[in-house]
Amino acid sequence: MVDAHQGGGGTPSDFRRAAESLKDFKKRVDGIIENLEKSAASRTSISANAVVPKASYGTGFSEAEDLSYEYERIHEHLTALSQTFTDQIDAMGIAVLGADIGFDNLEEDLKRRFWEIRDRAKLRYEEDQTVKEGGDKPTSDVNQGL
Repeated sequence: MVDAHQGGGGTPSDFRRAAESLKDFKKRVDGIIENLEKSAASRTSISANAVVPKASYGTGFSEAEDLSYEYERIHEHLTALSQTFTDQIDAMGIAVLGADIGFDNLEEDLKRRFWEIRDRAKLRYEEDQTVKEGGDKPTSDVNQGL
């Protein structure tokens, strides 16, 4: 005799527990996003802490220009990393909700935000691959975010 619970099936109470776990997880994810946005690691905070103008490093010697260039490069990466982290957490929260109620049942703005996050992640990936292959980083609005 074949057990009805084999093959990934479950009882209704199993599904209710799983749905509650997903809801609890989404609440934690939402809390992480809220805490990140309030912290010094938020995209807004990182963007606001740029050293400007380039002359702040000194003038008339190449080391100052090199330092300025490296600072800007690292600052740009940190800003993008913060946005990527926020995007991934946000997408995970939307995916959890979609798993709970069905992706087709999500509100249109959540679906749109999910696909926008996916598009930004894809663009960042493609830019990183271009840089790894020795090409120049394409200009884009990747760091323009939510």
